[in-house]
Amino acid sequence: MDLDRGLFYCFACNVGGDIISFIQQRDGIDFVTAAKKLGILPPLDRQEAEQWRRKKEARKEKLQAKENAYFAEVKRLLEAMETAEWIRGFALRQRDDELQDSAKRQIIRTGAAFVLLKAEREDVA
Repeated sequence: MDLDRGLFYCFACNVGGDIISFIQQRDGIDFVTAAKKLGILPPLDRQEAEQWRRKKEARKEKLQAKENAYFAEVKRLLEAMETAEWIRGFALRQRDDELQDSAKRQIIRTGAAFVLLKAEREDVA
């Protein structure tokens, strides 16, 4: 601890930062709560704490809904890919070039849709 500069560094785990980040990590709390705990900001009253908790819960629910939508879309794309692969195999056995080409195009479109979906998710994260 360097109390003059308000910094810390742990040589055991190679983590460092300012006093607020130390309190955050030590107590497992967010920045605002750590600052209030240190007296930098006024302490939370019950109403403010409840409001903060509701906002945090709403953000968590929104993130969970996005995750659920993402995984539902991935599942749909995988099912579409499996179906197209099955059709392609069937067309190969039947020697139906037109159906085979159609299945290949569907496989490519589904793969491209998955790549775009994954890229969108990485942009958001």
